[in-house]
Amino acid sequence: MFESELKNPPAIPGYQLLEKLGEGGMGEVHRALQIRLHRIVAVKFLASFTQGRQNVLDFQRETRLMGALQHPHVMVIHDYGEVDGRPYLVMEYVAGPSLRSQLTPEDFRTALWASLALAHAGMETSPVY
Repeated sequence: MFESELKNPPAIPGYQLLEKLGEGGMGEVHRALQIRLHRIVAVKFLASFTQGRQNVLDFQRETRLMGALQHPHVMVIHDYGEVDGRPYLVMEYVAGPSLRSQLTPEDFRTALWASLALAHAGMETSPVY
């Protein structure tokens, strides 16, 4: 189980992990302080089962695609990397209840299908520089 893997999450240079916010099928999310900018961020560590070479390459590509998006309803991606062999993503921190706690089962199914459609569309394209 992923929960036991990160009892002591690895330290990321430039960030201070403050608290665990939650976990899901793909990893674990922590609230953190980005030290240089004195900014609160969210750090997501990928679960070990997602760390095969192709999964990590996909994660890096998808992170770059997400980082290229600019929209009020899309979280801002600040950084990504790997520490102690563990891939991580640094993103905008949004205070409040989890999305899952706010969705009905039907809302969750709709959101899941929409996310899958967007992910599939993203795999078909790449950002234009």
